[in-house]
Amino acid sequence: MQWAGGSMSLAGLVLSLGALGCEAAFSLLAVPLIASLGPRGLPAYACLLAVPLLLGIGLALYGRDLMPLPSLGEAAALAYMAVVVTALAFVFWYSSVDRLGVERAGLFAGIVPISALLSATAIGESSLTLVPPLGCCGDRSRRHGRREDS
Repeated sequence: MQWAGGSMSLAGLVLSLGALGCEAAFSLLAVPLIASLGPRGLPAYACLLAVPLLLGIGLALYGRDLMPLPSLGEAAALAYMAVVVTALAFVFWYSSVDRLGVERAGLFAGIVPISALLSATAIGESSLTLVPPLGCCGDRSRRHGRREDS
């Protein structure tokens, strides 16, 4: 919905509601597993299952072209995404679900869009007006003097 030019399509609404449902299911389905595997074990097992599955699908679709050798900068970005954005984020999330319960931890998911808006405002990519917190952002292309439809 971000930077949609102030408009919303039915597909955008349906996809947004689907993402919300998946986010809720993500935590609700994890609750029984956290009790047995713990907040560190659950993401570890998820990654142990996901990596070979995705690698197999990738090899079937792309063959030897699946993973070209990354540059040093790309390797650093991949390591950051794997360790900080994936592993640590999962451990922190499941630890909060374990300590607070899924109901209270789920409330914190509502902070994500607000923090994204504040971050975008801090780097100059969004303006902090009444409209964005209500769920719709103004047309970013007007601020930059160009259309970004393509």
